[in-house]
Amino acid sequence: MVLAASLPASAQDASSIGAGGPRLVTAEARRLVTMPALPTPPVASMAMLADEPQETAALTVETFDTASHRVHVVSMAGKTWRAAAPLEGPRHWLAFDPARRKFAELLPSIRVELGNGVDPKAVAKAVDAVGIEVFETLGFAIVMLPTNLHPAAAEARIEALPGQPEAALKLRRPRIQWR
Repeated sequence: MVLAASLPASAQDASSIGAGGPRLVTAEARRLVTMPALPTPPVASMAMLADEPQETAALTVETFDTASHRVHVVSMAGKTWRAAAPLEGPRHWLAFDPARRKFAELLPSIRVELGNGVDPKAVAKAVDAVGIEVFETLGFAIVMLPTNLHPAAAEARIEALPGQPEAALKLRRPRIQWR
């Protein structure tokens, strides 16, 4: 799947991912389109190509604010999906899964593989991490991100480090309801 979009020049900087416009990312072997962190006009020239069926070949993303929520609207194949996140409280990073046709929430942390001599301190510094949990024997670290940094932007920053560490976005799981 390839995502092509005509975005403003400022949106193409890896540090503005999520703020300038939607981006195609992979999280847990699923291809997702990140929702912008700030209100944006509709991005209508977005097209997904390659292995996508014809009905999911194009989608439009729009983000706007109401008095209390940030609303994300995705239109694809003549259908529209909406998701809203409160403006107050902790920030919610959302993405749309075109294959499942639903929204998913990105966690404010990412997993980083520690192979090839990757320095966890350099990783934490690159994203101004608020915390890092290193699992040396398992070969990875979980990096807790600051609230103002989109997880997709953090992933891009980490993968640009020397040695090109592999970073992975994580999705929030539904809460277990005990009976």
